[in-house]
Amino acid sequence: MDLVQFIDLVQSFGSVTYDTPFDENTLVFRIGGKIFLLTDIAQWDSNEPRMNIKALPENVEKYLANYSFVEPGYHMNKKHWVTVTVNQVSSQNLLKQWIHDSYNLVFNSLTKKLQAELLENK
Repeated sequence: MDLVQFIDLVQSFGSVTYDTPFDENTLVFRIGGKIFLLTDIAQWDSNEPRMNIKALPENVEKYLANYSFVEPGYHMNKKHWVTVTVNQVSSQNLLKQWIHDSYNLVFNSLTKKLQAELLENK
């Protein structure tokens, strides 16, 4: 998977926006204005992509305990975020599921009104 395919995958969940608010390399994906995923463009260019995803605290613990390609969230709250080395994930379905779980976690934290607006514009 390259960066364009990755962006297409993330945008396929609907109503996703992305920007680079911190620096020219940190690509931030949002739903309803809230961050659910970050990645470094330069790491994709050097073929060593990593991403930060949000997860439930119990899933953070499970991911860290069971997957060698998962680390505590780099520059993020370690209770809610993990960093995943994309090229080491053996299953693209697992990667897609974790991204979708992160998206859903943040989507479900939005107000019902904003959720309805986003679903309407999907």
